[in-house]
Amino acid sequence: MNHEEILELCASNPEAIIDYIKSLEPASNFSFHLNPPKRPDCSLDLYKADRREEICGYIYNDGRIADPWEAYADGYLAAVKKLIEVAKRNEFMEDTFGYPIFYLFYHYLELRLKRIIRCGEFFITPTHQKQDLSTSHNIVSLWEKCKIILKEIEGWKEYADLSEDIKKDYETIDHFIKEVARDTTSQAFRYPDNFKKQKPFLVDDKEHQFLNVTNLSHVVDWLSYRLDGISMAIAVQLSFYGDEY
Repeated sequence: MNHEEILELCASNPEAIIDYIKSLEPASNFSFHLNPPKRPDCSLDLYKADRREEICGYIYNDGRIADPWEAYADGYLAAVKKLIEVAKRNEFMEDTFGYPIFYLFYHYLELRLKRIIRCGEFFITPTHQKQDLSTSHNIVSLWEKCKIILKEIEGWKEYADLSEDIKKDYETIDHFIKEVARDTTSQAFRYPDNFKKQKPFLVDDKEHQFLNVTNLSHVVDWLSYRLDGISMAIAVQLSFYGDEY
């Protein structure tokens, strides 16, 4: 059926079109199409203080806490986990939810790794140049920087120096950070085309491609548990140095 035929059908039999849409979508969501949302008043302040009936996220970069990086990382991780829950309950009407979920997890990783670096650089020798975190979005290189810090703190040089279990943890972190960062900067999760005019990794010769949110959920739980633990351990060690930091 071409575009003109569809328009003619809509004009001649709107009831049939509505019945068809109802058959495709749950009744609870159908009201959205028949009753469009009310235009918001321009007086609404998106950044005002909260009230009991409003849902607000607090701004943590206002100087009232020592390190807002923790709050930012926690916020993105919480959003990722909640979206995964919604996806698992099959509550999305479209199958396009993979893009934002994967991107938010990428950004959580970037924030968490940068916090590890910010705190951990205190412990590395002066021969290691400090990294400009404002320009780097490549989580693979950020993780490599984290490992330089962890080698200094934990006293190892190669994975062979570690116990088999800890070695396996590091190898697993290596693997999944590289998996999430296939395009190095998360652009493929944010835009359908990249700005360098190169073929993004999400588009190749395969007939079908998927962003497997179920498998990602296992990675999110385990990887965030490990990286949050590393971050917390370094922050605790740093607290012993007080004003020296």
